[in-house]
Parts: sequence; C-alpha cells; structure tokens
Amino acid sequence: MARKRRKKDYLYSYGIFGVLLFTALTVGMAFVENVVTSVPVIGTEIGSYTGFQIIFGYNVENTELAVLNFSIGALIAYLLPIAGFVLALIANKGSMLINGLALLLFIAGAVMLFLMPNFVVTASGTSIFDRSLAVGAIIAAISSILAALVLAAKTFIR
Repeated sequence: MARKRRKKDYLYSYGIFGVLLFTALTVGMAFVENVVTSVPVIGTEIGSYTGFQIIFGYNVENTELAVLNFSIGALIAYLLPIAGFVLALIANKGSMLINGLALLLFIAGAVMLFLMPNFVVTASGTSIFDRSLAVGAIIAAISSILAALVLAAKTFIR
C-alpha cells in the first residue's frame, strides 16, 4: 500500500512556490505607484511615483529637468525580498539557520517598503510637499510579510 501524504509534507515540499509567488508580487509592485505627493495645506494630490521612478530617478518628459534622483534605500527595500527568496531556494530542503536568515530578510524588506516615502530623493534637495505611502508599497510590504509567513510555516512546522 502506498503511504498517504500528510498536509505538512505538501507544505514542506511545495512551500517554496508560495514564497516565489509572494516574492514575485512584491517585485511586481515596483511598477505601481508607491508614493503620493500632496500639498500640505490644501491636501490635494499633485503627483505619484512608481517604485522604479523612486529607485532609478525620474526626469520630466521632453526636457532634462530632473524630478527625482537615484535612491539606494528604495533599491535595498526591493532587493531584500529577492535575496530572501534566493536564500530560501538555496536552503529549500535543509538548513533552518539559512531559512531563518531569509525570514529576517523578508521582514526587513517589508519594514523598508513601509518606509518608502522616506527614501524619495528629490533633485532639488528638500521638498515642501508631503509624501505618503501609496497602494503599491503597501501591497509589496504585505506580500513580503506573507512570503515570510509561508517560509516560517515551511521551515518550522514539522
């Protein structure tokens, strides 16, 4: 007779696909608006920036006028979940230490994604406008936390 597989065996074998799914969602949210800029007194929205615009900078079309410059903090915020996935993939069948480190990378990436408005580097130096978190950074941070939860369940539930 064949041995019946338990639910824990499925989680252990296929949990890395859940981590991949949530990591891909995290990185995909860099294409969506991450930060909204508004006027402090009036409160009206004057612009929004995607994750890639925040990371690599942004110029006004048909001119050389720079609005945003390169942001290393935003780049790290999106690279941490990718590094966590790579570590989880390396230790897919083994080390709890490496999976724990990957778990910490996912959580650190989520915290940095929640702090995305602080990583905006304006070209003029200081900005008089308020910046707030938009839907892309929120979904990216939540999916990074969900990837960490799937990895923790895969690692620690036996």
